[in-house]
Amino acid sequence: MVRHADLCTIGSVNQWRGHDCGKQTGLLPLPAKSSLASVPTDARSAAVAVEKGPIMTQPLATGIAASCVGAMLIVGTSSAIPTAHADNKRLNDGVVANVYTIQHQAGCTNNVKINPQLQLAAQRHTDDVLNNRTLDGDTGSDGSTPQDRAAAAGFRGHVAETITINPALAISGIEILQQWYYNPADLAIMQNCAYTTMGVWSENILDRTVVVALYGQPD
Repeated sequence: MVRHADLCTIGSVNQWRGHDCGKQTGLLPLPAKSSLASVPTDARSAAVAVEKGPIMTQPLATGIAASCVGAMLIVGTSSAIPTAHADNKRLNDGVVANVYTIQHQAGCTNNVKINPQLQLAAQRHTDDVLNNRTLDGDTGSDGSTPQDRAAAAGFRGHVAETITINPALAISGIEILQQWYYNPADLAIMQNCAYTTMGVWSENILDRTVVVALYGQPD
């Protein structure tokens, strides 16, 4: 069984999802790359505590850049190949919180809200990349672009996309942030204040995890 827990410094996901993130406080400074290499021991211990009870709101003294660190906890064993499906909701929402933090550290004052149409488009590409191992970027197996998929899902406006593929069952929020933050093109997307809506989806099987984030600038 795969479960996710969030360690949030700006409030729990349930507090801000669908509301103004700007009402929350406690944004952390971005650290040097070396401090993003792994989740510290105290963060992992706190994640176990979260798994045993309600979502906890707790700042991390170690200076993690993300406003939320999505920690994946694998419990028990199963002979079937585990798949994430919608159980990755907390990790997905944590990515949106991380982008909100990065935007505000870049000087943005807008809020970032989850958009169900962008989420649907992100889900479509996530499933496509998960099941087609020749794919490793924004173009779908049918030749579609992020803009094509967003329009097909009903979104009207300009979009951009970031994607990460991890050759393992799990990925943490800090690993996602590290990959995108140190890629100049991805960082430019995350820091763009015009993107006020997002849709994030993730899926995983035994040897592959895919996370797709779509950023929208509504018409």
